[in-house]
Parts: sequence; structure tokens; C-alpha cells
Amino acid sequence: MKFYIALFISLFSINHLYSQGGWSKWEELYSNNFIKVEISFKIKPCEDEESNNMSKFQYRISGKFSEKEVYLNWKMDYINCNGELYYQTNSLNIGRGSKANIGVEDPHTFAEEDYEFTCKSLETHFYDVIIATTKATGSDKKILEFSKDPESITGNLNTYMDEQTTLSVKGGVLGIGSKWVWYTESCGGTEIGKGSSIIVNPKQTTTYFVRAESNKNTTNCAKATVSVNQNSQPAASIEGNQSMCKGESTPLYLTGGKLGFGASWVWTKNSCDGEEVGRGSSITVSPEKPTTYFVKAVGKSNTTTCVQITVHSYERSIKPIQINTSKIACANEPITLSVSGGSLASDAQWKWYSDYCGSSSLVGSGKSIQVTAMGDKTYYVRAEGECNKTECINIHVAPDKISSPPYYISTSNLKSGKVQLSFYSGDLGKDAEWKWYKNDCGKGKPIGTGTSIKVHPRKQTYYYVRGEGICNTTSCVAQYVAPNIAHKFGPTFTDYKNNKYNNRFLHLGIGLGLDVTTFYAFVNRTQKTNGFGGGTTNSLNEMNITGFGAKGEFVFHPYMSDYFSFGIVTSGAVGTTPFVFAGGKKTIDDATTKEKYFYTRFEIGGEIAAGYSKVKALLIYKSSIQTHQYSASGSNYSFTNTYSFNKDIRKETFSGGIRVAPYSTENSRHKRGFCFDFIYSLSRDYSWKWETFDWNYNARSNWQQGAGMALWIQSILKLQVNALFNERLGSSTADYNKSSFQVSLIYNRNSFY
Repeated sequence: MKFYIALFISLFSINHLYSQGGWSKWEELYSNNFIKVEISFKIKPCEDEESNNMSKFQYRISGKFSEKEVYLNWKMDYINCNGELYYQTNSLNIGRGSKANIGVEDPHTFAEEDYEFTCKSLETHFYDVIIATTKATGSDKKILEFSKDPESITGNLNTYMDEQTTLSVKGGVLGIGSKWVWYTESCGGTEIGKGSSIIVNPKQTTTYFVRAESNKNTTNCAKATVSVNQNSQPAASIEGNQSMCKGESTPLYLTGGKLGFGASWVWTKNSCDGEEVGRGSSITVSPEKPTTYFVKAVGKSNTTTCVQITVHSYERSIKPIQINTSKIACANEPITLSVSGGSLASDAQWKWYSDYCGSSSLVGSGKSIQVTAMGDKTYYVRAEGECNKTECINIHVAPDKISSPPYYISTSNLKSGKVQLSFYSGDLGKDAEWKWYKNDCGKGKPIGTGTSIKVHPRKQTYYYVRGEGICNTTSCVAQYVAPNIAHKFGPTFTDYKNNKYNNRFLHLGIGLGLDVTTFYAFVNRTQKTNGFGGGTTNSLNEMNITGFGAKGEFVFHPYMSDYFSFGIVTSGAVGTTPFVFAGGKKTIDDATTKEKYFYTRFEIGGEIAAGYSKVKALLIYKSSIQTHQYSASGSNYSFTNTYSFNKDIRKETFSGGIRVAPYSTENSRHKRGFCFDFIYSLSRDYSWKWETFDWNYNARSNWQQGAGMALWIQSILKLQVNALFNERLGSSTADYNKSSFQVSLIYNRNSFY
């Protein structure tokens, strides 16, 4: 129930709204035992000034829609905007598929449909209402044999003189061969036109008549009286130039207003009823001083109020003769510019410009101004007032150039720890030069002049540059520079140029470290039998000897690059067994053993590395001179054994291999890297005696195969391992089955130049 009440209230409100908007009362269009259809019209005549001139009708439906497809067809008559009678057939679906029934929960509800058409008037609301199974729509002209009387004449019926108005026929219908005919004075009097509307321009109040005329009939007239107001209307305003120079003239003209019967526009000055200065819609004046002008309409019917305008008359300014200037020195110093000659009107000023005369770059006003020209500049001046603007005169100033500071200082590392300093941008003024300072800008003696200098900082230092000249001294630009200290570790780039380090350099390295050596040898053994009648026997024993020592290394590469390097490698080692070390392998067991071992080794050789970037082939030659002194003793219940081994030899070694990642490619000068050497070697022994220093001994052994590896850890520690297969130190026996090893760990401190 609440739903129906709310729905009823809403529909009542909508219906009320339509009524307020011009809808006609509801009329019953059709009804039967099941459904009732009502209709309402909203007619907008052709002369309606609203943007939408469409007339409409709507339905109100209650009851139950048919379950079949059923249509309510009906007709109506209306007169179109040309005064012709038309009929229109309309159709409403009140059965299955009707849009009026879509979305309706309760069948007893209101449904609304709008239909639009254009008409001058609605003649017959509806007729020929029938129920059909098919839809019927259409519209056509209805032929009338006789015209129908017009109802009235519409249009603006209150005008002023010389004002046009449009009159139109309202109502009525034209029959066959009929036309609307317009008259004045009386119906059928003086004909003034034909058609459904005419344009008239009456000079006085006039009555107009219109009727339909044909060979078959003539209708009665409709009439309307157009009342003409013969009074004048005042002007809206006076337009014209309100500022002028003395001796010139300017036109003044009025806007708006209307002249009445026998009226004309009258111009006066100083007051509305003052001295007359002209007649008509415009006049030309040439006042010598500020003057107020008035205009009004004066006629037989009335005189209007006045409108006014004040015209000011000014003296002319005269352009200056020249511009005077103070001394022009440096660009950062003010210059005084002043006008010479010419004259100003009472309301005028001297206006100064740069760029061009009258530009937006106004730099000042007055007889003189101060400017600061940072370079060559032209200045313009002219007089500007209400009366006139004079021609411009100009002056060109060319002050001495001042210096501007650089943007920044760039650094470039050179050889030998030097650094080149250069700067970007900046400009020198008159008689100026670039001066460089260290630690404090502008204090002390400059360390150099020019666009770049080379420095060799020993510690972290600030460097400054500025331009100094007659006109000014620029601000300083600073750059912090760390010492260009060459690397003290492994082979790596040293000179940073073109976004990478240039690694062409001399290389000198010194290293210290630990050395461990182990080898097999035939040792002399002397065995003495204990007890009465004991004897002594001599023999050879195979023994494994191990020693620890200190090692030094010296490396020198005259040339090293990405693709090729060669150098000299030397090293020396000295070692012993500071602790008792069970290294001897004896043929019999001794109850106690005391061992002593001392060795020295000196190596000299060279290496060549060639390849591409990170991978290089190695060729190494080394010659080493070694001394080994070994002694041991031991005894048991039956024997006392004494062991000794003393060898002085020269070992010759040829090695070939590969070097991987030999240089760091990082852009950081302190970035360390790794380097690997893998080699295969051939080695043989020669006799050696320091007393008879001679390199031409015959070989004491055949070539022995070996292998080695060197690893630079973070380019500062080097771990080196060398091995010889099937080798007994100092032996000439061909059938070897033992190997020797040499291991060293070196702290390698390198210098680069």
C-alpha cells in the first residue's frame, strides 16, 4: 500500500509539473474492459522563441496490457507553420512487447511516451480511434476546398518610428488555390503584401488586415493595430578619441538612441543647453583645451536627455637632440644616460628602452637614468604623452668586457704522479688572465697561469683558478686532488684516460716471503759397529730432505701492455731446519736422530708474455745456483750412523705456459685483482763451484719434466708452487722415481713509473 501511495504522489507531482509546463488536461483516448488510454498535448506554436519548437503528446495508461500484439491507431489534425492543414496517424502498442509495459511491476501503473511534431495550431485532438493487429503511422496534407478564417495577427504591436516589425497570421487554413493577402486602412483596402507573414515599418500608428483569398472563397479578415511611439529615445553614448594634440581634429559619433517625429540630433558644448556646435549623428571637433560635448534628440514630440564626452587637448612633445653619457669603463660599472634637447608636454615623460624603441624592455623613465651594460648595448629614448609619442633617438655603449668564472675544474692523471688541471667554460675580460692557487684562493703567489697547469701533489690538496684583470676578478673554482700515487701492488692499470686506465708502464717489484723446499737425494752414510773388534763401512742412502727459509724477489719489466710484456725475474732464498724434523728415511732404525740442513738458492731469468688482454702465453727461462748441506746422526745398541750430503749445482729451467687475468680492468685506482700463471717446465742440473766461476759445465742430468703455478692474491700476495717429477737432486741416474717440490709465499711490493 505504501508503494502505491508513494507512486501516486510521484505521478501526481509529475503531472502537476507537466501542467505547469503547458500540458493540456488528460482526455480519454480509448477504453475497454481491460485497459484505459488517456492523452495530453503540449503545443508550441511556430513563433515560439524557445530553442525547441517541437509540440508533443503523451499517454497515460492504466489496466492490463493484451497478451497479443495489439495496436491502438488514431488520427489528429493540425495546421503546420505554412498555414497548411495536415493529418497524422499515430499508433500505440498496448499488447505484447509494448515499451509502455517494460519494467512495470504492477500492470495498473502509469506509462508515458512522448511523440513530437511541429504545428501552428492543433485543429482536431483525435478521431478514427480503432484497435488493430498492425501498426499504422503516417502524415499528409489535407486538401480543403474552402479557406478557413484566420484567428488573429501576431507580432510586435508597439514600435518606435523607423523600427521594423514582423506580422504573422495565426490560425486559419488555406483552401485550394488560396493565399494570405495583407491590407491597410480597411479589410480589402490598400494591399501591402502576400504570405503568412510580412515586414512593416510604420511611421505612425497603423491598423493591418489579413485574409485568405481565392477564386472559390474569401475569408473574413483578422486585424491588428501597430502603435508607433513618435518620441525620440536618448543616445546610449558618444564614441571618439578623448585625447588629442592641439591643432588636430577628431570625429565624435553617437551610439544607440532613436529619432522621433520631426527630430534631429543636436550637439552642444560645455553644457546640455550650451552653445550648439553641430547637428547629425556625428561631428568633428578641434578643441584648444579640455572640452565637454553633449548630444540630444530635439523633435516635435519630445526632447531627450543628453549624453556627454570630454575631449582633452594636449601640447606636443618634441624629440630630443642627443643622448649624453658618462664615462664608459667596465661592463660591471654603472653608466649615466641623459637627454639633451627636445621638450616634454605637461603630461609626457621620457621613456628609455633596450632591444628596440617601444619594446617591452623598459629600462627607466626620466631625463636621466643609470644602466649597467654587461656588453655592447643600444639604448633608446623618446617622449611619451597623451598627445603624441616622438621619434626615438639612440646611443650605442661598448663597455670593456669583464671576466666570467669557469664552471668546474677537470683532472687528468699523468705519468710520474703528475696531474693535469683544466677547466670548462669561463671567459676572460680586458687584460685579464687565468691564475691558479693552491690551498687558499687568491693568497700567496699563483702556482701557474693559463687554461691548464700540471701539478704533482704530495698530499691531498685543493687547487683554485680564477680570472684576474683590469675590470674584475671572478669568483674561484676549486678542485680537490688526491696524490697521483702509482700502484704499490700487482700488475694493473695506472694512468686513467678516455674512461680506462692506460697500462703501458715500467714495472719494478720487490718481494719478501717464506720458502719451503723438499727433495730426495742419495746421502753418504758411515756406519760404525759398536763393541770389541768393530769396523766402519760406507754406503749411499736415499733420503727425503725438507727445509724452511726466507726468500727475496726482484722483478723488473721494462715494458708491459695489454698484449705484450717482457721482464727480468730474480730471486734468492736461504733456509735451514730450526727444529728437529723427522725428514730422513734410513735403511735401519736409529734410536735417536739429530739432523741439520742448510741451503741457499739464487735465481735469475727472464720471461716473455704475449696474447690478448686477459689471456697471455708465457715463455720463461731461469738459471738457479743452489747449495745444500745436510748432516744427521743416530745410533742403537749395535751401530752408530753418520749421514752427510753436500751439493753445489746450477739448475737450468725452460718453462712455457699461460697467464690468466693479468691486469685489473676496474676504473678504481685502488681496485686489486687476481693473476694466475700455469706452466710446464723442463729442467736439468749442472756442476757448480764458486771458486771456478764457470757457466760452461756439462750437464749432470737429463731433462726432467715439471709443472708450476703462481697465484697473485689481490695483487699483493703471491703463492708459488714448482715441482719436478722423477728427480733426485744432483743424481745422474736415469731411472728416477721421486719428485721435488718448492713452495713460496711472497709479499710482493711493486712500484710503477
